[in-house]
Amino acid sequence: MRLRDLPNPQIYTRQERYQARPPRVLEPSGFHDENSLAVYQGLVYYLLYLHSKYHKPYADPVHDPTWRWWKNKKLDQDYYFYLASNLRSASNVYIEMASYEKIYDLKAEHELPERIFLDKGNSYAFSVFLTCSPP
Repeated sequence: MRLRDLPNPQIYTRQERYQARPPRVLEPSGFHDENSLAVYQGLVYYLLYLHSKYHKPYADPVHDPTWRWWKNKKLDQDYYFYLASNLRSASNVYIEMASYEKIYDLKAEHELPERIFLDKGNSYAFSVFLTCSPP
């Protein structure tokens, strides 16, 4: 059995997906330590917090809670990059702001989602191909 023409899953599964890369370590070894892992843990925790507090999917012009997180820091993005590239960052880590984002264009894999939520008037269409072969 093969499934084709599956619609993108975000509308029907009601699951949001985010990309959250770990911060860059500025130490010569390049390995993460307790400090950099604590920073990453805090960033992921705050991302989950922003998502849980985000209740304006239709009234808000920006449908991405991560935008609210970085909107006031974007002006200083070049300055933070300058500090990190000259190894002058206070915490010896560099957080690339663009690596924390909501994923909008997630493509469907070749399997059905575990649950499908349909609002009134919506439909979910896909194609099923069955292949039969002699035993």
